[in-house]
Amino acid sequence: MPVGTKRKNSKINAKPFWFNSKTGQSIPAGTALTATQKKDLEYFDSVLEFQIYGKLCRKYNPSFVRRQHEILVLPENDYFPELTWKVDFTVFTPQGLLLFEGKGRWILHDNFALGDFRKLLRLLQLIHPDYFNYLQIVSEEAWKLPGTSINAIALKDL
Repeated sequence: MPVGTKRKNSKINAKPFWFNSKTGQSIPAGTALTATQKKDLEYFDSVLEFQIYGKLCRKYNPSFVRRQHEILVLPENDYFPELTWKVDFTVFTPQGLLLFEGKGRWILHDNFALGDFRKLLRLLQLIHPDYFNYLQIVSEEAWKLPGTSINAIALKDL
């Protein structure tokens, strides 16, 4: 699948792939690769995530952009292990921290994924309001997260 392919409301854009920034080549994630081959590759969960990364690197200094930044949502206790979340992108600007999560519109039609995502955002809001307040959800087009006042912004508006 070419990196620029766009199909609305489809999980096809959610297919992971490896990308070689030197050659511009994309390789499906299921392809057998050696450690040497992976050395020059970056892994992306979806075309949307790849497009967001490119836009963030053009908008901010690329050295400020971090991928898959792990956030401790809830610490471990006697009953449960810790709960963490890898937000797609963090941008450490001189003005402060920004968080970006790419979510395709498909999530609106997947009740299980939607419920989990809403619960995660609610926990983040309660326990880490600083992270929550600097989080932007980015999608191919703008939409509203059902049952909330949270809006995903369109990639073109990023």
